[in-house]
Amino acid sequence: MNRLLAGSLLLLLAAPDVWAAGSGPNTRVYNDKDFQPRQRYYCVIDPPKSAGTKRPSVCRAEPGRVGGRCRCDTVTGSGTLQIGG
Repeated sequence: MNRLLAGSLLLLLAAPDVWAAGSGPNTRVYNDKDFQPRQRYYCVIDPPKSAGTKRPSVCRAEPGRVGGRCRCDTVTGSGTLQIGG
């Protein structure tokens, strides 16, 4: 009976330490060297000279060969695929 009480007492005394180890705002180990954000691809279409603007049209694009040709749904013509940050 004494052993049972001693074992129960030991468990009750150790339990708060176990609970404290798993609680808190930052319990997950985060190594930012392992974090790689997904690359975002953009299609950049330079306006024709007749457009009267020098600002290119830019839209999100599917992954592909950077520097290759791409198209935007809302713009006439084709552009160049680029990686954005």
